[in-house]
Amino acid sequence: MSKQEIIASSIEVPYDDLFRYNERYIGNVVHLTGQAVQVSETGNKDYIIRLSTKCHGFGVYSGDIVWVEINNADVRVLEDDMLDIYAEVVGIESYTTVLGNEVSLPAVVSRVYRIIDEDSVSTDFMSWGQDANRDIDDSETLDLEDRYKFRDAPHGNTISVKVGPTKRLSHYTTKIGEKSTKHEAQEGKEFLCVLVEVYHLGSGGEGSTWFYTPGVSEFSFILDGREYSPKYLSGYLEGVGSIYSSTTLERKEHTSGYLVYEIPTSSDLASTYLQADLSEDDSPIWKLG
Repeated sequence: MSKQEIIASSIEVPYDDLFRYNERYIGNVVHLTGQAVQVSETGNKDYIIRLSTKCHGFGVYSGDIVWVEINNADVRVLEDDMLDIYAEVVGIESYTTVLGNEVSLPAVVSRVYRIIDEDSVSTDFMSWGQDANRDIDDSETLDLEDRYKFRDAPHGNTISVKVGPTKRLSHYTTKIGEKSTKHEAQEGKEFLCVLVEVYHLGSGGEGSTWFYTPGVSEFSFILDGREYSPKYLSGYLEGVGSIYSSTTLERKEHTSGYLVYEIPTSSDLASTYLQADLSEDDSPIWKLG
């Protein structure tokens, strides 16, 4: 499978489910974002990583550790690196700590990964525009800052998603802890920041009350029939706000953050859209201008 096919086949799984019901997901590719809290080299370009996947905001990660195996890595992985990983679930890994405690973690093998807190992000994962041959009927779209409500089919949770407002920038600065990094747009390009808010309005079913919010890759910017994927960022956008990332919500909780797209400076937002792939039956489109 190509990188694009691996990413397209991935699923989002809450950490508790990945651990508690691990057998259900063996063989599936899951999407993980987190910080490498421990890195061990097991061979030439091979690594075992303890990846913390629980974000406490502002780029701070701790807890919800996943055992990640990376083989034949093309980029050296260091402790504290922020990683975005698409990995196959292989089971539960157990090991003994130096204090003699037995620890078990959900285990995965990386198929595609990227380091996302560096200045030089692989061009494979930039915000490219891809032909989509989209013909959108404006009468079927939502206006900017409209809310879209839907039911989380497996559990009966009611969720609302709001898109907007937007900001156009020639550059932006991300901050993780004490480290700030300035990002400049390529010539002829600019950055479009789109605010996304997700609310858990309540549960009417008998299943789990949690809801795992859509991943960054589930939001596509559409311009002139081309789809643009958001950049994979971590931390905080100085002068703008939090960066959107997927998380688990319980009843009455909400999350918000900005998606960042690199688009042509000539773009007229009156003819641009953002589509969210929320479920098999829910793919709302917002008109951004």
